[in-house]
Amino acid sequence: MLVSWIEQRFQQSFTEKGVSKLLKRLGFSYTKATYTLAHANPVEQKAFREITLPKLKEQIVEGQIDHFHRLRNWARHSSRSRRM
Repeated sequence: MLVSWIEQRFQQSFTEKGVSKLLKRLGFSYTKATYTLAHANPVEQKAFREITLPKLKEQIVEGQIDHFHRLRNWARHSSRSRRM
């Protein structure tokens, strides 16, 4: 999914392994959830879906949250380097 997004957004083609290496160089790491759904609290899940998630989505749309800023900065720098 991220490979497609990068190609559409930045006109850069990568393999999945290439994206993995790029993200690692940019300081990102893969994490896996350490809990199971058996331990999940249904009341907290409902509150997250109905209250927290909509607020987060709104903040992303309004530009208050930008979790792709490292990737965007890399793409800007990368495209400038190719033009030189």
